[in-house]
Amino acid sequence: MVEPPSPPFDLERALARLAGRRSLLIYTHDNPDPDSLAAAMGLQRLAEHELGLVATLTYGGIVGRAQNRAMVENLKMPLTPVERIDLGQFDTIAVVDSQPETGNNSLPAGHRIDIVVDHHPPRPGSARAAWCDIRPDLGATSTIVFEYLRQRGDAGSGARIHRGGAARVPRAGAAGRPQPALSHDPPQGSARPLRGA
Repeated sequence: MVEPPSPPFDLERALARLAGRRSLLIYTHDNPDPDSLAAAMGLQRLAEHELGLVATLTYGGIVGRAQNRAMVENLKMPLTPVERIDLGQFDTIAVVDSQPETGNNSLPAGHRIDIVVDHHPPRPGSARAAWCDIRPDLGATSTIVFEYLRQRGDAGSGARIHRGGAARVPRAGAAGRPQPALSHDPPQGSARPLRGA
């Protein structure tokens, strides 16, 4: 079954709700994959350049797969292990490629949440977030965040983002079979996973 298109998201209104905030903590899902990492990095760029927020990216578990470590290392992604985070230092909390109380992110259960951006089916805890953009009709959360950056034109990158660049990736597996929700692969055996030290 193909998901119906998600309703339009009002990015201007979402950004306006964050006016006056100073710091943003962005959680990826635990053991982040490229989609979660890219979505976090894109949201960080948007928040820093559009709102002047100081944004920190955090994750639980490890960055275990070789291609995921290569992404982090080559892009020099500023990731902070969740064990080193003091939640009290942030006035804005986000989760990307996951949702509160799903068991696959390190946001404490019941904690305040301001931003949820995800492509998995909606979960009840997400309704607490003022900025809640869940689009199960898309195949990747990073596609949603790229659409934000594209909508804003230039999010401080120094170059205009190509207007035709964002593709809507339908959520379907081989032969049109739906992909399971929240099915992030656990890290496979790896010689040198990035760990919180």
